[in-house]
Amino acid sequence: MAVFGSAVAYILYFWLLRYMPASKVSAFTYLLPVCGTALAIWWLGEKGNWADFGGGALALAGVYWTESGRSAEVSDAR
Repeated sequence: MAVFGSAVAYILYFWLLRYMPASKVSAFTYLLPVCGTALAIWWLGEKGNWADFGGGALALAGVYWTESGRSAEVSDAR
């Protein structure tokens, strides 16, 4: 848990900060539970339920909504 959950995640986070603004990278941190649940179902054979899938769909929709609104603001500002 320490290696993948913390060390690799922080290395990836700081690497992404070189290429993207912090506000955009932070929106993607909401995808961590979705990815963790998907990996647990796929790799470890865990049983998913409707609450898992519903929560994942809401997280994906929220990140999409946040990021799509941000790109419209940038194009309007130009």
